[in-house]
Amino acid sequence: MKKKILTILLLFLWGFTSCDDGKIYPEDNVNGAEGSTLKITAQISGVTSWPSSYSVVVAGFGDSDYAIISKGIPTPQIEGETVSVVLSGVTDKVETVELCVINSLRKRIATFYKTDFEVQADTIYMNAGVVDAGIFNGIQQTVFNGYCTNCHGASTSAAGGLYLTEGKSYAALVNKEAVSSPDGKLLVKPSDVENSFLLDVLQEGASKHYHTDILSGSPEKIDLLKNWIEGGAI
Repeated sequence: MKKKILTILLLFLWGFTSCDDGKIYPEDNVNGAEGSTLKITAQISGVTSWPSSYSVVVAGFGDSDYAIISKGIPTPQIEGETVSVVLSGVTDKVETVELCVINSLRKRIATFYKTDFEVQADTIYMNAGVVDAGIFNGIQQTVFNGYCTNCHGASTSAAGGLYLTEGKSYAALVNKEAVSSPDGKLLVKPSDVENSFLLDVLQEGASKHYHTDILSGSPEKIDLLKNWIEGGAI
């Protein structure tokens, strides 16, 4: 009789435990992925021009400059080759999706493509088109266009004869003598930050016009310029 009661009790406990297990996992959504899935395609070049401290990514941003979610762009076998990135788990915390560059702290450094984002049930497909993701284009977009071209070429003339507009800035800077340098420095001397007068102007005020406040609140942009020059100013 005792053996029969023990058997019934064990069967009852086994059945109770099985029911508990069956309820827990669906409620905790262990099998479900939160958020949307995004597939973005781009015909991209310049990915390998960035130092290892930066990443070319597809990223989601909220109300700050730091990526909430990101995934690296695969290096194309051929410059300008079409690549695709699938980013899953994009939640409603994300307000914009960007093809961009972030630093080691996941802070946005340069953006090459940007679109507003809303969570959807189906996979979202985006085509960013042709993208020059090179480091110099990143500098053009985030530094020169944002801070310099109003005086240096956006109008009919350029201050000091220095054009920093797209298509002219590289030739105007790299291996060009700085007319304001008492030591005859070049504006940008590839692989030599110390002897690149552009950094003297932005950091030390080595110009008759005051420039040190231009990027004083954005040290990451100064770092970007330094890393570009250290990498050979390509």
